[in-house]
Amino acid sequence: MHEASPDFIICRNKNLNKNELDNLVTEIQDTLRRMGNFSVRLILNTNGNTIDYINEGPYEGFCPYGGGIHGFHLTSTDLFNIKKEDLALLKKSHYLYVDHNRDKGNSDVKCIFGASCHNEEELKRASELGVDYCLLSPIKSKYEGIPPLGWKKFKSLSEKTNIPIFPLGGLNFTDVKTAEKNNAAGIAGISLFNQSS
Repeated sequence: MHEASPDFIICRNKNLNKNELDNLVTEIQDTLRRMGNFSVRLILNTNGNTIDYINEGPYEGFCPYGGGIHGFHLTSTDLFNIKKEDLALLKKSHYLYVDHNRDKGNSDVKCIFGASCHNEEELKRASELGVDYCLLSPIKSKYEGIPPLGWKKFKSLSEKTNIPIFPLGGLNFTDVKTAEKNNAAGIAGISLFNQSS
């Protein structure tokens, strides 16, 4: 069995409303805190209009022990609905991890921005916005009528940007070396990390 040690957890559940998603973030952060794992970065995928989501602010019981999220993951829809100046608003969000430098008025606090991309147009837009990473999918499995890109197309697209690209879709731990050979920054997974064996 391969032990997974992720650098990031992207908190996403399309079936949850805003308060339920906030609760999930709180539960994940509390679990990481109890495990003593302070190196995993928690990223929030709001499943929709990120700006509206953060303007409502977190619910009262959000992350009661301090902390919060380390950034935002933009959907492919968000990419075309958000402007670069909107990212500055996200950097001031009350959802963000409590940082002593931020409390002292440091405006250069690192807020991680990622994006979901499925084609060259979306990767180009993510690059224009200056995101820190992209998930490019699907690589091996198809979903929602989108055919798999495959490794050749993945490599071709990843070479057109300086953004670290993580492949997603139908991958397992045996794909790590193949991903590295194809210009990937690592691998991403959903079912990959939900496996019980």
